[in-house]
Amino acid sequence: SSKQNHQLSPIRQNMKIKPTIKKKKSKASSKKSKSRVNATQLSYEPPRQNRVQNNIYTSRELTQILKDKTNHNFENVECGADHKDTECKHDGLYLYLDTVIAMQFNNKENQLNYGKSKVFNSGLVNDTTKEDIYLIIDETKEENITTKNQNNRKRPLLSMRNEIYNETAITSTYTIKPPFRVSNSVIFKENLTQYEMIAIFLNNSKSYNALTDTTNWSKMRVFTRVDNIRRRPLLIKKPEFIKDIKSKNNMNELTLIPILIFNKDNYEIHHVIIVEIDDGINIGLSFIYDEETNKAIVTGIHLDQMLLIRQHQWISLDHMSECKCFA
Repeated sequence: SSKQNHQLSPIRQNMKIKPTIKKKKSKASSKKSKSRVNATQLSYEPPRQNRVQNNIYTSRELTQILKDKTNHNFENVECGADHKDTECKHDGLYLYLDTVIAMQFNNKENQLNYGKSKVFNSGLVNDTTKEDIYLIIDETKEENITTKNQNNRKRPLLSMRNEIYNETAITSTYTIKPPFRVSNSVIFKENLTQYEMIAIFLNNSKSYNALTDTTNWSKMRVFTRVDNIRRRPLLIKKPEFIKDIKSKNNMNELTLIPILIFNKDNYEIHHVIIVEIDDGINIGLSFIYDEETNKAIVTGIHLDQMLLIRQHQWISLDHMSECKCFA
């Protein structure tokens, strides 16, 4: 996790409060948001088959090359784990690659050698040449698959080459146009600019009240720490929960914070606001904007600040050096 200390506000750093929304029994059926979002498919984590971790062999030699060639301080990358004041031993660069590769993994335009290899834009820049750095992943040779590492595990079916490439090397060798940086892609930019429409929707009191009244809060996906054993549940009936969201928060003063969410094989950018639901108790609510219905849709309830910071950093590592979004 990041070596810097995070403030406990607005979301407690070690959240031990899990709001459990009790659905009020009623014969009358309330109107529900016609959301096409399947909450069970949303995750902070990349799909297992698309990520670097346990899927793509990446040598320490390559990660060291990347660290030497770039000027990013990967020591400040937030891993999201609660180390309880002990030093984090996660490799920030490895965590970054795990995410940025997963965001591009299924792109058809990055395939080489009839699909046996893939080229990725690392999103990193060579500090000397100021050129984008590209990485290539190949299917692991059959004789190397049975090779076991020091933990007695077989090498993954995919391997990342121990080389970095620039655009000229890719175009001259493979006669293809290398992929754009993820942050420059159309999908990324379109997702990020949803901020404006979500803000307009939430700042309209009529639209906001309708959203809070019709959202099925009882079945909303709750994003929290899976290994948090010590919890003190906070039981809130749905009407009280809605009342608290409306009465304790001024939407005009809340900031929308972009975070990265994976939806099955695809990534999405959801925007989070931090709301108070009880004295000293805050949670995050995430949204996307549905262009077909011209409405914002609630996609989740978020309880852990460190995990939110981790997902926020993947939007822009450069931004994190001056980030005050959670202050």
